[in-house]
Amino acid sequence: MEKGKKAPRPSPAKPGDHQAPSAKRFFEEEIPAALKAAEVACRTIGKTYQFVLNGPGGGSWVVDLATISCKPGRLEKPDLHLEMDSKDFTAMISGLLSGREAARTGRFQLRGNVELLTVLGRMLQPSQGPRL
Repeated sequence: MEKGKKAPRPSPAKPGDHQAPSAKRFFEEEIPAALKAAEVACRTIGKTYQFVLNGPGGGSWVVDLATISCKPGRLEKPDLHLEMDSKDFTAMISGLLSGREAARTGRFQLRGNVELLTVLGRMLQPSQGPRL
């Protein structure tokens, strides 16, 4: 840099430059990336997960390890069904609420093989997903 010249200032952030954590973004971007990164393990495990998030910003998503997919919708008989408030889920993916604390305080309900939650949580750690 020439003497007497100042370094250029970074431009101010524009709306949309930084996306706040949201369930929709998590299930559309982060989960698919984590599944793809762990494709062999996913296909070996081959289980299905149903996530139902109630409230604003919520929805229902199906994670299918056998097909390496995450899509909006519902399954009649998933291997694991997790239901919780969308605000609590957003707090989890933001790092403001741990999965252990959410479980301890009854902030989500599980049906099915609860050990599968740990399996999915381990797969998500490399992508910095929530520690479910």
